Amino acid sequence: MLSRSLFRATTILSHGSCSRTAFSTRNLGPNHDLLQMLSQNLEHENSCPNRNSYKVRAFARAIEVIGALQEPVRDVAQVKKLKGVGVGISNRIDAFLSGKDYVRPGSCYRAF
Repeated sequence: MLSRSLFRATTILSHGSCSRTAFSTRNLGPNHDLLQMLSQNLEHENSCPNRNSYKVRAFARAIEVIGALQEPVRDVAQVKKLKGVGVGISNRIDAFLSGKDYVRPGSCYRAF
C-alpha cells in the first residue's frame, strides 16, 4: 500500500509554486539504498536552475512505487514494469545496480 511506503514523496507548496522533496522517517526497508539515491537525485533536480517539474514528479512517483515494494530490487527489469518508473529513471536504477555512475550529458545534473 502506497500510504505505508518507507519513503514518502511529499508535496511542499511555497510562494505559489510546487516543489517536491523525498525523505525517510521509518525503518530502512529492502530498497533503502536505491530509494536514497533516487531521493538525492530528486533533491538535486529541485536545486537546478533549469528545474524540470515533470522530472521532479517522475522521481517522486518512482520513490512512492519502489518504496511500497516488499522485496529488494535486484534487476532493472523488476522496476521497468512498474507504473510510475519510466525510461530515464530505469536507466539511473540500472547504473546504480551495476555500480556505475549515471551522467546525463548537457545537464546541471549528475546522478548520485
